[in-house]
Amino acid sequence: MESNAPRMPSVIGMNLAQAQAVISTAIADPQVTIQHRDPGKVPPGMVIGQRPLAGNEVASGSHIELMISTEPVRQEREGEERVAAASRRVQVEINAFRDARKTLEAACTAAEEVAEAVLAEATGAWRSAINRRVVIRCLLRHRPSWPAGWQLRCWPGAERVPPALI
Repeated sequence: MESNAPRMPSVIGMNLAQAQAVISTAIADPQVTIQHRDPGKVPPGMVIGQRPLAGNEVASGSHIELMISTEPVRQEREGEERVAAASRRVQVEINAFRDARKTLEAACTAAEEVAEAVLAEATGAWRSAINRRVVIRCLLRHRPSWPAGWQLRCWPGAERVPPALI
């Protein structure tokens, strides 16, 4: 013997308004509960699931649950926010790298300037010392021809020439 109880229609793939109209036509006084789910690629507002399943017998006033697709806005926003946060972190790292590079370049430039100054000073001192030795040797070689009373002074306060410079 077959039952005359109404059967649950298939409403999957319909929009919410169509699904409620079909259910109300097939079942008297249905108690419809709606749950929202994010199915991925299904357009928003479509029925993606139902309980009871299509073809099952349902009594008047039965509880029916419909799962409706929602816009993946929340996930897209979360994804966009994650990408934006990662982008900000990368930009901070890039800026830190650029700042470090500028600091390193400035330090290298300062070190080069100091090295050039030290080299120039050392070269000047070396040349000066070489020139002094040449002048002193030249003067000492011609010592007999100096006028009477002359003394050799290489620098202020020097009374005699150190042996290392001769």
